Amino acid sequence: LVILTPYSKNHVLTYHQWMQDPYLLECTNSEKVSTLEQQYEIQKQWDLDPLKGAFIILERTKGDRSGGVNEGKAKRTSVPQIEVHSSSSSSSSVNTSLTNDQGRMAGDVNFFLSPHFNETREVEISIMIAEKACRGKGFATETIDLIIEFCQKQYGAWRFIAKISEKNAPSLGLFKKLGFKHESFESAFKHHVMSWETEGAEQGRKLFQEFNHLRGEFFDLLEDGVMKNRLRFQTFPLPTKPTVLRRIVSSSDVKEMRQTCEKALSNKRAAARENLANSIRKTSDTLRKATECGDRASERRFSLVLKKLRKRAAMNDKKWDSEERRVGEALTKFAKNFCNVVSTA
Repeated sequence: LVILTPYSKNHVLTYHQWMQDPYLLECTNSEKVSTLEQQYEIQKQWDLDPLKGAFIILERTKGDRSGGVNEGKAKRTSVPQIEVHSSSSSSSSVNTSLTNDQGRMAGDVNFFLSPHFNETREVEISIMIAEKACRGKGFATETIDLIIEFCQKQYGAWRFIAKISEKNAPSLGLFKKLGFKHESFESAFKHHVMSWETEGAEQGRKLFQEFNHLRGEFFDLLEDGVMKNRLRFQTFPLPTKPTVLRRIVSSSDVKEMRQTCEKALSNKRAAARENLANSIRKTSDTLRKATECGDRASERRFSLVLKKLRKRAAMNDKKWDSEERRVGEALTKFAKNFCNVVSTA
């Protein structure tokens, strides 16, 4: 039924005309944009924002089997080109291949990755079927199915929310029909919040919290590079299924991380030992001079400082022994919970 294509400057004129309609503004909780120039500027901002995606819904022409979301977003997220087909219609698609727009503009669909997406995997989606002649034909249902599947495969999303105006009864009914549950009503904005989660999303969040805690025990000791970026989840898509976290590293990866951490801790221990040795040496020299000069007050003061430094030096190795044990235990637990038993080495 539909083709989804990135919102580009070619669509701005029609979109601007849509958004002069008071009914659409009310249903979408949008503010009227006065000039076409402002609308073009907004489109540019959307295109540059890595946390947002805006797509135009095109009514597929008869016999047309092409279609897609072209490369705009994929370039910024380093995601391989994919094609997503709706389960309800094999002729509907969202893809990242470059295609020509075909069919009549029917409306738009947008998504917003939450600021803490790595942890929440939450995406807010909104949809508008602007053309009256295109309403009631199943376009919205198919579009939401497609954009959810797209976000799951492209970004690894687990949770989807929609914020719907209290006056937009058709959209409330649509999302309810699609399995979204009512979460809350935000009176300040006069909209309902509805949500839908993939199977295992709650398990995934708990698993990520555990992952995040263990990672924090040794992460700063790792050298910058591929492994550190993988543990940061800076490359999309994130694991689509929560259980994939349990195979995020191989046994050879863990061995490499352990060696890197041991080296980093050894260097830190040596640096701390050297700093203390320098402080003891300087304080001893100052104490000797004070003694030679007969400065009893300074002699007593620096004797006390020297005593504390020597005590700290004696405790230094114990401190770093404890730190090495803590990091080692965290890596062992991390390997147990998140290591693929099959080595990739």
